Amino acid sequence: FPSHDTNTIVGIVSLILFNIFLTQYISFGIALRINLLGVVLLLAYAWYNFLIWYYTVGFVTNKRLIDIDYYGIVKRVVSQAPIIKLSDVTAKVAGFFGQILNYGNVHVTTEGTTQNIEFLDVPYPDEAVAIINDVGTEAAHPDN
Repeated sequence: FPSHDTNTIVGIVSLILFNIFLTQYISFGIALRINLLGVVLLLAYAWYNFLIWYYTVGFVTNKRLIDIDYYGIVKRVVSQAPIIKLSDVTAKVAGFFGQILNYGNVHVTTEGTTQNIEFLDVPYPDEAVAIINDVGTEAAHPDN
């Protein structure tokens, strides 16, 4: 699991364990408030992760490969590389859920001092690699 999935699971398990073991020692009103606070925090955390996932995007054009990553609400990192400078594009699918749901990471290695690019948790990473390779081949040999 990625770390944010693990944090969500830990939060849910903590609420369940709280309700199983500790609610017998405190009043119903306090237990209800703690549960409501826990649910609100989990929903806020899920919303935050959704926004980060939604706004983290990658673009493949006939001239450039662009990766826009958000880290938190205020930090954005934009990486780009000319499509003709791509030297290796690989997909890595790891873990049980990655295999079942068919998602993984796409690593793009570039020539020279251009920054390498990594797309994380991409659905159908093998298809993404094929698309990037096709666009790179067309850019390198425009007459074919």
